Amino acid sequence: DPDSTITDPVTGKLKIYPNPVSGSFRISFYNDKATNDISIAVYDMKGVNTYQRNYGRMPEGNNVLPMTIYETNLKKGIYIVTLRVSGRLVESKKLVLINY
Repeated sequence: DPDSTITDPVTGKLKIYPNPVSGSFRISFYNDKATNDISIAVYDMKGVNTYQRNYGRMPEGNNVLPMTIYETNLKKGIYIVTLRVSGRLVESKKLVLINY
């Protein structure tokens, strides 16, 4: 029965909420190994890196990073948030920032 097959989770499953954002938001993802180095980057629609932070090693399992538009210094617009694991791009999601 294919429905009973269990697959190993992999790092990823990036989520940003709430989205659109008007103040604070959260970035959540699954980390499959506690030895992974995790980093988040934010790019504007021109591909310019507007924010980057290396979180280093994070616990295995679900992780949530609380963020604010003040911390990231983002302005109203559309951005791409990327999750990198040990330097390798794993997943990207769109972030919409509205007036605050």
